[in-house]
Amino acid sequence: MPTQKDLIKGAIVFIFIIIAFASWYFLSKNNKIVFGPFSNEPQVFVSDNNFAIVYQKEDSYFVNINKKIYGPYKEVKMKSITDESFGFSYLDKNDNWYINIDDVIIGPYEFAGEVSLEKNNFGFYYEKDGEWFADVNNKIYGPYLAINNMALFEENLIFTYLKDDNKEHIFINEEEEDVFYDRVENVSASLGGVAYVYLMAGEKFINFNGKMFGPYNSGVPIYLFNNGFLFLVS
Repeated sequence: MPTQKDLIKGAIVFIFIIIAFASWYFLSKNNKIVFGPFSNEPQVFVSDNNFAIVYQKEDSYFVNINKKIYGPYKEVKMKSITDESFGFSYLDKNDNWYINIDDVIIGPYEFAGEVSLEKNNFGFYYEKDGEWFADVNNKIYGPYLAINNMALFEENLIFTYLKDDNKEHIFINEEEEDVFYDRVENVSASLGGVAYVYLMAGEKFINFNGKMFGPYNSGVPIYLFNNGFLFLVS
């Protein structure tokens, strides 16, 4: 009989197969199959009515959004696409970072992270003049020494920031939490709240809506979902 570990591994494989099939089905159904050749495997993002593909040709990066091509760029960061909006950050030939949200260009910055999108909401983080800021629907948070992760969903917002104690802190829904960690691995936001995976003293923990889980082996991959999480135990 299959063990619990085998069942969990099977569930993860099944999830990735479903995502790959949904991407293929969307592009095929809408006759929007984009052919290469690409220098490396492209990133594909889909919603019910839109698609985006981030790909490399030779030494440049491009973004194909519903057959409209953006680029060439030296680097591109993209996280998702929705039916209402698209957004990505890119590095231009002059080594300046910009944000493109629905063809509105914001910048330049010394660095810009991925754009988080949810319906008509957006958020991103950037470095300017040696300081770091978060921009959420044009509301600016900061300055901080650094920002590393961000997620948003309707009224729920979470991002991590670095203070002068060289520890990562958490910002959740308009409040800077009075806690710090060695490193925050990833964050998630949904209608039900927020979650994050963090490392402390060589061990891994999960905070899901204020409830703590762990410790786990620091090498264990943990996947956050809207209403739960999944991980493998060796």
